[in-house]
Amino acid sequence: MRQLHVCKLLPIIAYGCAAWFFDYQGTIRQGHILQHLVKQLDTLQGELLVQISGAMKNTSRILLRKELHIYPLSHSLRIKATAHHASVYDTEHAKELRLIRERAGLCAHRLKAHPFTQLDILAAKLKNMAQLRQKRHNGHVTEGMWNGDPDWAQGRQYTIKQTTLDMLNFQASAAWEQYQSSHVPSSPEGKALAL
Repeated sequence: MRQLHVCKLLPIIAYGCAAWFFDYQGTIRQGHILQHLVKQLDTLQGELLVQISGAMKNTSRILLRKELHIYPLSHSLRIKATAHHASVYDTEHAKELRLIRERAGLCAHRLKAHPFTQLDILAAKLKNMAQLRQKRHNGHVTEGMWNGDPDWAQGRQYTIKQTTLDMLNFQASAAWEQYQSSHVPSSPEGKALAL
């Protein structure tokens, strides 16, 4: 069931999400998906998981996601879009696009609120996290990998992908702990049964 979702459905939904999916927080209204549409995507994914898994209609969606090891669609799309921008952040094409956006004559507030500017900020943070991850695992940072050199594109993408998987696992773990704390009975016997 998980393979069906990951191999067939997620690629169709996530196709080109780096161009059309933006985090709705802190961006101007034009050019991003509204919060209620993002929640609707997550709701549709939950209904789909119920149908695919054959679970009961009232089964908690977060429980299904945990059992099938599937992340919420909004988290997956946000991470995919950010990872794509982080992997091409220092390329010549990305630098030209940032320069064109800065020359467009937008006031500082509108430029800061532009969806691609917000995505660039997240991509820069993700790139720095990936560099720290590489330094922690290898003991050093390969500079050619992080300055936009096309010869290092595959290694850069791999390190960014591993960092995004760590982030998704952390977010899923936090959501599960929050769910557990809100649904576990307060008696010691109930806590023992819930584990």
